[in-house]
Amino acid sequence: MRIHTVVIAALVVGAVGLAVVPRSNSAPGAGGLCTRNSDCLDGDPCNGTEYCEVPDAAGKRYCKRSEPLTCSSGDACLPGTGCVATCNNDAACSDGIFCNGAEVCAKIGAISTCQRPDRGFVCGRTETCDEAKERCLPECSVPQDADGDSYRAQECGGSDCDDHDASRFPGNNEVCDSRGHDEDCDPSTIGDADGDRDGDGHLGFACCNAQPGGGKRCGNDCDDNNPAIAPGAQRCGVGDKTVLLCSSSGQWDAASCPVDGTVCIRQPNQTGICQAPPPGWTGVKVLPRPPTGKPTPPIPTR
Repeated sequence: MRIHTVVIAALVVGAVGLAVVPRSNSAPGAGGLCTRNSDCLDGDPCNGTEYCEVPDAAGKRYCKRSEPLTCSSGDACLPGTGCVATCNNDAACSDGIFCNGAEVCAKIGAISTCQRPDRGFVCGRTETCDEAKERCLPECSVPQDADGDSYRAQECGGSDCDDHDASRFPGNNEVCDSRGHDEDCDPSTIGDADGDRDGDGHLGFACCNAQPGGGKRCGNDCDDNNPAIAPGAQRCGVGDKTVLLCSSSGQWDAASCPVDGTVCIRQPNQTGICQAPPPGWTGVKVLPRPPTGKPTPPIPTR
């Protein structure tokens, strides 16, 4: 919504159209006479534009005025200002910005228009406006950029979540690490750039980021070196019927083959499948023959 700094000027009443504009001062053009356009201006664009006409037969020039100003739909002409947007309530005037002050719908004469009473000075002259948190901060009592990473401390209205660590600032690359070091000041990231070594779309469980309420948010890939292992994958555990399930939290949970008479058979990609024992089963997990055709030695039961 447009905001107007309004100065009310006295109206000079004249006829509509090309009317002579009387003048009461003693400057050149007094009594309607003029030598230049500026002699004719009355400071109110609403009643038309005043100008000094060409000399008449006697060589005299008089002030005249064009047609009154026509405003667009939804606007009205405010004397001394011109066309302004009209409003019905304060909400229609708000621009959603805290730091430039509150906008209100107020009347000037008979016209309701948006205004900013505090003239944009929402905070004191020694305060810093924090737009993100909609607050005024007192004069900063700490160095504005103590770590030299070019980002101001949050205490000074900046966005640096840790102004004592130059490796932590908004927009920095988040690194996969288990200690939860937040490089980009964004708790929702956990090392997307380098935390998926096997390319299966799941970040390793060792990629973590500290959370504001405490604790850490980590990836959920139980084995980030194997693209076949992700949440929901299964491996063989200890014993023929024991399996390990990769949970949504990236941890292995112990379970058993769900159907009686089945055992867990380890696959070439290190996953496990519960199925009926193959002929000659002796309690040893046997890998199927790999694509190369070379025999694979049996793997003893754990």
